[in-house]
Amino acid sequence: MTDHACPRVPEEDFVEVLASWEFPPQAISVTTARVEAVALLAELEIDHTYEAEIIIDELAANAVVHARTDFELTIERWQNGLRIIVRDLSKLKPYIQYPDALAESGRGLFMLDDVADDWGYHPTDDGKCVWANVFVNF
Repeated sequence: MTDHACPRVPEEDFVEVLASWEFPPQAISVTTARVEAVALLAELEIDHTYEAEIIIDELAANAVVHARTDFELTIERWQNGLRIIVRDLSKLKPYIQYPDALAESGRGLFMLDDVADDWGYHPTDDGKCVWANVFVNF
């Protein structure tokens, strides 16, 4: 995967990369990604980990289920909070689905849209990055 494939817009609000991990496209990777990230946030005494956990779960699950490629989870510090980024090697564009009430899946980005303060995606040369912001105080 490429380093910094997701544009930092606006660049002046970016502070630092807090951590980055790579995972294989396996179901256990979703749990591992969440556990690693939550441990980091706890170590840094950052609030709003509930929102970050939901975002990480959904973005990692989408990479495993839909992209079916290795993926990278990166957590960045910005002036107004955290940016959570998942990069994968699929060109499939993420989109919000509106499944019927009995559907067992398809609500991931719908939930992400509800808990993230902002989110989006960027195509990259070798796939895409999907990002979400959570405003927190440091």
